[in-house]
Amino acid sequence: MIYVVKVNIEDIKKASLIFANAMFKDPLHAYFFPNEDSRHIKLTRLYKFKLKMDFNGLYATSDLLEGFVIWKDSEDNPFRVNIFDLFRGIFMIVSIGINPVIKMIKYQKWITRLHKLYLKERFCCLDILVIDPSFQGRGFSSALIKPKLLNLSLNNKIAFLETQNKHNVKVYEHFGFKLIYQERLSNTEIISYGMIKI
Repeated sequence: MIYVVKVNIEDIKKASLIFANAMFKDPLHAYFFPNEDSRHIKLTRLYKFKLKMDFNGLYATSDLLEGFVIWKDSEDNPFRVNIFDLFRGIFMIVSIGINPVIKMIKYQKWITRLHKLYLKERFCCLDILVIDPSFQGRGFSSALIKPKLLNLSLNNKIAFLETQNKHNVKVYEHFGFKLIYQERLSNTEIISYGMIKI
């Protein structure tokens, strides 16, 4: 039996390395960081920042950190930051470069428009699911997703996710998600696949 546990703040550095390994070939992250030689270090820095920002919602499969999940409610305010978050944001810009940040802002504005167009009700978003590549295919995804999906279903709430990896669509269909949109970011090869489970 695999149990979901809260991640310790001391594990953020190790977690960011696992995220960088898992996301190295992800189409969206390759778009943000096209240079493969520097992509891993920049992904590690990006996720060290993101995981600190989203720490309250960060869970893992165990203290061994085989996999991670972050769920977010659509009513959560993503712009509520404190002065320390701003300093960390400035450091992130310096550490990963301005061009990736510009691409991320463009992407985020586009995704926000898609959400407003296709999602009319409150939802709970599967913000990110990562399994350490050396532990993939062992049931860790199910352990991280199924309990939350059951809870949402019992409370008549919609689960939503998006992926930019076409292969992932079949994976999430296995968990009962249905495709509601497939949209391309202008002037790129990035396609976002939006999926819901009611």
